[in-house]
Amino acid sequence: MGCTWTDWSEHYNEGRGFRRLGDQEKGLLVEHAPAPEGGRALDIGCGTGELSVYLTSLGYTVDGADFAEGALERARAEHAEVEGVRWLSLDVEHGDLADLAEDGYDLIVLRLSIAFIRDRARVLRALVARPRSPTIGEATGTSASPAVSLSQTSR
Repeated sequence: MGCTWTDWSEHYNEGRGFRRLGDQEKGLLVEHAPAPEGGRALDIGCGTGELSVYLTSLGYTVDGADFAEGALERARAEHAEVEGVRWLSLDVEHGDLADLAEDGYDLIVLRLSIAFIRDRARVLRALVARPRSPTIGEATGTSASPAVSLSQTSR
């Protein structure tokens, strides 16, 4: 893929983003990933935070993580009034996962970001190694035809 941290930050600093969260994706989350009481979600590659904020509206407390500081700056500015979301600067593939919730997550989403993780198996194992058995959600495709995959992990 060849994109660096600097490339991504510039992308967001220039006011660009990615496709908006669609009604079809929202519906799938409502139907298949309702927030349990005290539910926690991790949004990997959160970008400007649209999905993180939507997850708070479903009842989740959310950690929105991205390695592009430009994206996080926009997320913090655009969603300053939103409660229940914490913005984390994190390279999930090469960084230290110590800032993630010690008690784990009920839902981990990698919307439009899984393709940019080279060692997907190692990263996913590290994310689900914490307590709880999260549902893992991946989204790819186009706005007209999003491809969404939800899978339940087990220990």
